[in-house]
This record gives sequence, C-alpha cells and structure tokens, in this order.
Amino acid sequence: MIEILKGKVIRRITFSLLSSVIFLTGCWSSREVEDLAIITLIGLDRVTEGGVDKWQVSSKIFKPLAQKKDEVAKGTTEILVKGTGMTIQEADLEYLKRMPRFPFFGHMSSFVIGEEAAKESVEEVMSIHLAHVQDRPRSFLLVTKGEALDILGAEPELASTISKEITGIVEDKARKFGTAMGVTSVQFIECLLSQDRDAYLPQINLVYPDKEESEMKSIEIEGFGVFRGPKLVGWLSKEQATGFLFLCQKEITGASIIIPVQDGETHFTYTINISKTDVKPEMEEGKLSFTVNVQLKGTIWETGGIELTEENIKKEEEIINETIEKICMSTIKKAKELDSEFLGFMQKLHQVNPDAWQEVKEEWRETFQEAKIEVIVKSKVLNTGRMSKRLEIKE
Repeated sequence: MIEILKGKVIRRITFSLLSSVIFLTGCWSSREVEDLAIITLIGLDRVTEGGVDKWQVSSKIFKPLAQKKDEVAKGTTEILVKGTGMTIQEADLEYLKRMPRFPFFGHMSSFVIGEEAAKESVEEVMSIHLAHVQDRPRSFLLVTKGEALDILGAEPELASTISKEITGIVEDKARKFGTAMGVTSVQFIECLLSQDRDAYLPQINLVYPDKEESEMKSIEIEGFGVFRGPKLVGWLSKEQATGFLFLCQKEITGASIIIPVQDGETHFTYTINISKTDVKPEMEEGKLSFTVNVQLKGTIWETGGIELTEENIKKEEEIINETIEKICMSTIKKAKELDSEFLGFMQKLHQVNPDAWQEVKEEWRETFQEAKIEVIVKSKVLNTGRMSKRLEIKE
C-alpha cells in the first residue's frame, strides 16, 4: 500500500505542476465562477451510525453574500455541509449530490482529520486526498481530539472565516510562539513514506473564548498529534511541543518560557528572540548516541521581584538552561514511550553517516529507543526590557 501511495505522490505532484502551467493560459474548464461550490476546508471522521462504522466527510463552502444589482457585495461567509457513507467516496457523494453547484477544491486551505480516523490509519485518507486533482498539495493538515466536524463548526475570533483563521495561525504564528507548526500535505506524505522518520501533525481543538456564552466556540492550535507509521499513537502537550520544535531544529522567535526565579517561589518570562539547534549523532562500538546543542538569545520582561544585576542574570541563565533542557528531555521521553521517532534524529543519522544507518536501518526504531541522548542548552539574556531594578513602592 505504501509503495502504491508513493507512486501516487509522484504522479500527483507532477500533475499539479503541469496543471498550474496549463491553467495559466486560459479559463478553468468552461464553468463560470458562480456555478462553482468553492470548498475551503474539509474534515474527515470515523463515526458509528446504528452500530455500523462509517466515514463522515464535512466541508466548509465559500458563499458570497447576496447583493443587489450594481452593488458590490460586502463580506463573505461559509456554510457547513456533511455526508456519511461506508467509504470516503460515498460520504463525499452523499452531500455533493445535494449541491446545485459543481464542487471546486482549488481553494481548499486546510484538511482536518478526526481522532478516530487518524487512529485507524491515514493511508486511505491520504490516497483519497491525492485523488482530488484540484486539491492543493500545499494545503495544511491538522488532527484533532474528537471529531473534525466540530472544528469546522467553530466560529472565527478575528478572521472573516474559520478557514482563514486556521491558515493564519498555522502558517506562521504557531511556530513563532513555540506551540505548534504547520504541516502541508506534501510534508506529511513525505514523512509517511520516509524510511527513517515518523509523521506528526499540529493539533487543533475547540476553545470557548467567552465562558458565559458556552455555545460560542473557536479554535486553538497547540501541541501535536504523533504517528507510528500510518496510525496516530499519541499527543504532545504545549510544553512538549515547544521541546519538539527545539529538537527538530526549527527556528523559534517569540516563544515565551516560564522560568522559576532563584528562590523557586516566583517566576519570570523568558522570551526567545533567536534560537539555533544542532543535532550530532555518533556511533561508537555499535552504540548510537545523540548530542543536541541548543543556543538561545532572549529577553526578560518581568524581573520576578529580583534585581537583574550581571551576577543575577548569569544565575538566571543557568536556570533557563536547566528548564529548557528538562522540556526537551520530556519530549524525548514521550517519543520513546510512544515508540514513535517523529523527532528526526534517525533521519539525521541517515544524512550524515550513511554507513552507520545501514547497520541499523532494519531496526531503526529500536535503535532510537536504546540511543543515549544528551541535551545541552546555552542561553543568553540580551536585555531586560526597560527596567533591571526592582520597583519598590512605599506603603
């Protein structure tokens, strides 16, 4: 199945590139825009109806607001539709046959996979995803605890539509703040087909911004769902997600880490401005080890009640190092517990030491389980905001 999927990936990407050139020279087929149902977001779930397991496909469809003649339409909206069936294709057709317009997937920004569907296997899901010739290979994939249908039913807080809100967060902000990272269809499939790394997807869940209005629900992209082969096997918390981003050598700018002050009772926030990670694998006498060097530069905006003298800053830098090392080791521990090598360490070994990889490739996950991993963090406080001394206010 994986080999078939690999062939489909190559054909799919080739077709997309050729199509982009062809479509630039003329109109998209003979259909007018007003005849199209423009799908912006898709959700896929495994549900049980009458004791029978079925697929559930949900879609958000772009719908321009009504306007009078010679008047420009103001704003847009999206409508939610769904269908169920014994196969994904049947679920698709179940709602598409009720639509008077022809479905168009060329503007689909994201694809959300429900927990039960992801646990069962994403092979069939991705095969169907590739079969849609209009689907964008760079659309984002996300996974949720619960049903994808609920995510599609959420309301945007700042963007005009929920699909735009998801794209805006996952495209850039999530990684910068150290809570998650966008994964495109192509990137996810590459991980699924990889011989040296497991896949991962950003986690999207519902939140209720206004507790008094319990029906109002929006979305939060924080953490990751991790896979072993084609199946979802577990989740990373917000803190473990930050550790993952450090470990997989992704630049983080803007993430805030809560650090205990020297007395251990109060805390301050260390905001990362620059991060750099280097992973060094080493094979010695048949035993594999990794050394992860993380270099950070950041800012302290809250003093935590202490004066940030040169001496105190050095002490706090040591505490920052220890705190982030613990965060990274927590992520590594989770990876080994789930028996999922989503960190990319074995991929790094494959790249820098092909001979060593050949020795362990048949049991690469087991080798990762036994590998000794050391994380060394060196942080620097660039500045302390506008105040380095404690603010003392008289009673």
